[in-house]
Amino acid sequence: MITVILMGPDNVRSSVEKSEDTTVRDIGTSGYDLFWQTAKRNGVSVIPFLAKVAGGDTVTVESE
Repeated sequence: MITVILMGPDNVRSSVEKSEDTTVRDIGTSGYDLFWQTAKRNGVSVIPFLAKVAGGDTVTVESE
């Protein structure tokens, strides 16, 4: 298990635990709908379905 920080467009920060083989989409959809949103991993825009995350990463979901 890894722990990743999730920050949403509402500026609410939460901690999410997932398996080690996890993507940005897996983290982002645990709290937000990613449709019409921008997803970032550690401040860099990414394609949520392809970008892997590691423990300690920060995933940000931003409104467009």
